[in-house]
Amino acid sequence: MRSKKLKAYWGLIREESSLLRAYFWKYRRLIGIGVFSLFIVDLLEIVPPLLLKEAVDSLSKPDPSGTLAELALIYLIISAVQSVGRYMWRMFLVRGSMQTGRDIREVYASKLFGLSPSFYDKKRVGDLMALATSDVEAVRMALGAGMIVFADSLFYLITIPVAMFVLSPQLTLLAFIPLVFV
Repeated sequence: MRSKKLKAYWGLIREESSLLRAYFWKYRRLIGIGVFSLFIVDLLEIVPPLLLKEAVDSLSKPDPSGTLAELALIYLIISAVQSVGRYMWRMFLVRGSMQTGRDIREVYASKLFGLSPSFYDKKRVGDLMALATSDVEAVRMALGAGMIVFADSLFYLITIPVAMFVLSPQLTLLAFIPLVFV
């Protein structure tokens, strides 16, 4: 019984998400470059705490100035790469979502232009306009901001615990103990 409900549920999700999947596939290059750029930025996010650890550790050496200058240079380079990466993921993911919104509006408008005048007697113009604006915007945001939040959260979930463990295995374990109870 449960298996049939689960299959019906997944079938409904597959059917409801077919529009998103179609446009995701159509703009896969833009979305792929954007997600890859986001991954690089998130991967580089774990480096500054490691550099800070090295900088603090180097202060106990007799002449830390050379090490600190090298770490500062590495930090500046990483910041520059992150800036370019942030620009890229914003441009590519937002461009893909904007083009999706444009395409959906074009399909919707061509469909409306092909309908008979009797259709417009039965439907309110406000309802049709709501579909053209807020509903299309919701789909566009799912491919733009939704993709960013999803990918960003997934990458952080993977990378941050690793960085925490590299910095201090004991503190990482202590930090994750409450998760067992949550």
